[in-house]
Amino acid sequence: HYLLLSITACLLCITLHAQEADEDTRRYRNGRMMLDEGKYGLAMEALRPLTSDATPGQYQAAASFFFAYAAYQDGQVSLANNMLLQVLKRSPNWQGRDQALYWLSLLSFESADYAQGFDYISRIQREPVQAQARQMKDAFLYQLTDPDLIDTLYQVDPSSDILGAKLAQHIVSQPLELQDRELLQE
Repeated sequence: HYLLLSITACLLCITLHAQEADEDTRRYRNGRMMLDEGKYGLAMEALRPLTSDATPGQYQAAASFFFAYAAYQDGQVSLANNMLLQVLKRSPNWQGRDQALYWLSLLSFESADYAQGFDYISRIQREPVQAQARQMKDAFLYQLTDPDLIDTLYQVDPSSDILGAKLAQHIVSQPLELQDRELLQE
């Protein structure tokens, strides 16, 4: 009698776990579908339960990443940033880590926190994502006009051709007696 009760309890647990996994899969697919359709608020609501620490599962990292993307697209940049940081903290070895770092660098550049953006880009490991990140970084650097900021960023990233060229342009535009010839030669 006890054996039959134990087997029934085990089967019930297995069934509940399978239903839970099916529900997670349904939520994840629904969230992705909403995201693909541009329904960012609905995507966030569908993905939110999968992002919780209380219920970690196979979809937690990916759902958190897509939740962050939906939040960004919905204009909730701070929420997107926090969720991406959470993904990196919870899942440091997640296969989408480089994409999360790319998006964190983008958010940093958009908020004019260039040094932080450089840091995130330096932590990207896979070349295709590194190349995309460098292109994105260059696009932001091309827009810079503040000579002090350009000089500061050049100190952080002296290998940047864009920053070097912008700094050289600024030096040359100054009166001859104020030009930093040593820096210009560099």
